[in-house]
Amino acid sequence: DAAYAADGLGWEADYTLALADASSPTTARLDGWATIRNDTDAAFEHASVALVAGHVHRVASPVIERPLRMRAQSLVAASGLPQAEPLMDYHRYALPDPIHLGAREVKQVPLLAADDVHVERTYRVTGPGLRMGGPTGEDEQKLPAEVRLRSVNDRGHGLGKPLPPGIVRVQAPASGGTVEFVGEDRIGPIAEGEPIDLRIGDASDLVVKWRETDYRQTGSKPYEAEVAVEIAMRNRGKADAPVEIREPLSGSWKVLESTLEATRVNAATLGFTTTIPAEGSLKLSYRVQLGP
Repeated sequence: DAAYAADGLGWEADYTLALADASSPTTARLDGWATIRNDTDAAFEHASVALVAGHVHRVASPVIERPLRMRAQSLVAASGLPQAEPLMDYHRYALPDPIHLGAREVKQVPLLAADDVHVERTYRVTGPGLRMGGPTGEDEQKLPAEVRLRSVNDRGHGLGKPLPPGIVRVQAPASGGTVEFVGEDRIGPIAEGEPIDLRIGDASDLVVKWRETDYRQTGSKPYEAEVAVEIAMRNRGKADAPVEIREPLSGSWKVLESTLEATRVNAATLGFTTTIPAEGSLKLSYRVQLGP
């Protein structure tokens, strides 16, 4: 018998999040697959495979360029899904059935499944940022509204198992019984109890316009400045839209007045949270003091 560490073998996780409803998504099914790659010229017959999830440090080896002759294949496990077990500071998944991994082959095997995952849809708008030195000089800017799906990796939200890093592809039902791809995002390793936040695209029905209405320098150098901003939002959709607004700020800053409750997200970000009613609109105005 011989045991050795080999290059040219690897894997990553791929997920499909199938929403139960497209107009007001609250539940979904999550399926996870392990995509195993054999970039070598060797075939492995009836191989018992265990996958280790985590950042395992390895010393780089010289790269040898070889022509790729990849084949792809999906398998359905006959003995159920692999269970995560601890391995030092990582997670280990032992596949329940031996597999055949051909030379230059990519193979997918089931990794995990959750039938009733609770999700929440929200939108995020990020302003262009305010800084010392003068007004932006633009009459008006149209800002994208990011569509985000959020959950928590715990049993209360239908999960509660470690999620290896990978790409989550989101699907939603459409008219006529078809299912459509509506976006994707990459997740890092998500431990049990940690939040899940997916940015899957930009909303078409949420129109956001940003305008700087006033700028004035106060005092002498090092001086301060007062900046007033107005954000007009219109929801052309048929459901209420919960919206997070983020405004990057540089230097020291203080909110002087605002039509919505302002929060200090971090040292360089001003935040607001609101909801725009279906087929409705909302206008936000605020004034901040900027310093060096």
